Amino acid sequence: MAKLYHQQDCNLSLLDGKTVAIIGYGSQGHAHALNLKDSGVNVIIGLYNGSKSWAKAEAAGFKVYTAEEASKLADIIMILINDEKQADLYKNSIAPNLTAGKTIAFAHGFNIHFQQIVPPADVDVIMIAPKGPGHTVRSEYTIGRGVPCLVAVHQDASGRAMDIAQHYAADWSDYKMKKDFLASMNFSHDEAKEETPVSACNVTLSVCPTVRIICAYGVANFMNFWNGKPLKKLILADAFGFMLDAF
Repeated sequence: MAKLYHQQDCNLSLLDGKTVAIIGYGSQGHAHALNLKDSGVNVIIGLYNGSKSWAKAEAAGFKVYTAEEASKLADIIMILINDEKQADLYKNSIAPNLTAGKTIAFAHGFNIHFQQIVPPADVDVIMIAPKGPGHTVRSEYTIGRGVPCLVAVHQDASGRAMDIAQHYAADWSDYKMKKDFLASMNFSHDEAKEETPVSACNVTLSVCPTVRIICAYGVANFMNFWNGKPLKKLILADAFGFMLDAF
């Protein structure tokens, strides 16, 4: 069964005094950054030199650094660039700056599950995945609501990884309505039945089990999508940020 968390279940002091680096300032990046900032979190932005988003982030009131510089300064590093670009970015700009006690976060599970990114054992590895596109994540927050969010822990070096993920999600999605929740659930391979659709609003997944569900649905179809070929059907690709309202 899914375990649902509401705002009152979250320790909302864990990010006090912490710096969160949002790597990328696109659809999800700007929403995460602005929502966290408006919730009182110290947020910086990490981009590559020459990024068209650099001026946009500065105009929104953020201090902007290269991804390498932001990773050095941050306690929590959220990677929100395209999945296929994450491994190189991690290797070149983030990994050298991942000191013990830091947290690295993702919104998708691909690079962790397929070991394109293998963080050191002394850092927390978490996933905070919104159930909506970036503009919806932002607009729902600004009207005092929020979108459901999936949280997961891949590696808990500190013993507080899930608490950190919940606090991040609560600040980021602004859980003010009872219908909004965070949820956490693991599916085993056997539980992923193709004839049983899974809704984003009543089930969640952790970084690695999520991908096992995808594999059970048809990893060949997913890899065809990854290679730029059309999918025969929409498979369960929740942790990869695909829309789930088109089963």
